[in-house]
Amino acid sequence: MFSSILVTLDGTRLAETVLPFVTEIAAKFGSTVHLLEIIDPSAEVHPHAYEMPPSGGPLAPYPPPADEEEVEEADEQLSADHEAAQAYLARIVAELERRGIQARTAVVEGDPVEEILSYAAAERVALIAMSTHGRRGLARLLSGSVAERVIRQAPCPVLAYRPDSQEE
Repeated sequence: MFSSILVTLDGTRLAETVLPFVTEIAAKFGSTVHLLEIIDPSAEVHPHAYEMPPSGGPLAPYPPPADEEEVEEADEQLSADHEAAQAYLARIVAELERRGIQARTAVVEGDPVEEILSYAAAERVALIAMSTHGRRGLARLLSGSVAERVIRQAPCPVLAYRPDSQEE
């Protein structure tokens, strides 16, 4: 039924709270687990890219576009982020394989929703599993919900797990 499961991770304990459910499903159905971590490169160059400029004027890239040194530093940070993500995912793969579950990893750059949907379609996964903060009201409106947008657009079923506040 679930030949392959895509799990989105970001290096946090919250994201990992879905793993026990995925492990159980994968063991029952002999699923291959795809572990995906997404790095947003725009956050490396412009960590405040979506803030209102101090003048209160129209939204524009703020702070001003990065100079060469900032871009070089951002490239170095992206490289370090990729290495850290690969090492993080390798630890999880080792645990899954110890339990007899096949696993693959991918680290990609881009918008989280777009990359999750693209990966799910390209790999034809049968299930997407992800943890969610479960924000409501104004907090969700302001921050958006990756999980909600994935659920609405996914080419397959989505298991969205919201842990109790004690688990976060």
